[in-house]
Amino acid sequence: MNTHEAGVYDSPDDLLAEFFDDPADREGVKREAERLAAEERGARLVELRERASATREDVARRMGVELARVINLESGAFSLPRVDLSRIGELETSTSDELIPLAQLIFDLAAYIQAIGGDVRIEITQPGGRVRFLPAAADRINADLLHTILKQKPESLKVVADMDGFRTEVA
Repeated sequence: MNTHEAGVYDSPDDLLAEFFDDPADREGVKREAERLAAEERGARLVELRERASATREDVARRMGVELARVINLESGAFSLPRVDLSRIGELETSTSDELIPLAQLIFDLAAYIQAIGGDVRIEITQPGGRVRFLPAAADRINADLLHTILKQKPESLKVVADMDGFRTEVA
C-alpha cells in the first residue's frame, strides 16, 4: 500500500490505490460507485416526478420518447460517460464518441425535468471557484455546446433541477 498524509490525496485514483493494490479492484470500486450514483440520480427523478403528480407515461408523452427511456432514466440504467478533459481540444464536437453520449444524457435529463414542469440549469464550477449557470433548455443541448463548456476545463459540471423551490442535482 502507498502512504499519504492522512486524508490528503491528489486524486480519487490515489485514494483507491491506498486501499486496493490491484488495478482491477480499483476499477471494480469505481464501477460500483458509478452504479450507486446512477441509482441515486434515478431516485431523485422519481421524487421530482411524484412531486409533480405525473406518471411515467405522462413524462414519456411530454418528452416524445418511448416509456422504456423514462424507465431507464428512473432506474439508474444510465451512467455518466467519462470524458478525458486533457483531450477535449482534440475531440470533434459533432462526431465524438465521448461527447455525444454525454450530451444525449444531459439532453434527456433536461427534457425529463421540463416534462414535469421544472427548470434546468447547467452549473459549471471553474478553477478558482467561480460558478456559472446556463439555462438548459433541452432543445439547445448538443455536443457542440458541451464541447464549448468543456474546453474551459471546468472543475465540475452539474445538471440542476429546480421545481417549485425544490432544487436537486441530477447529474
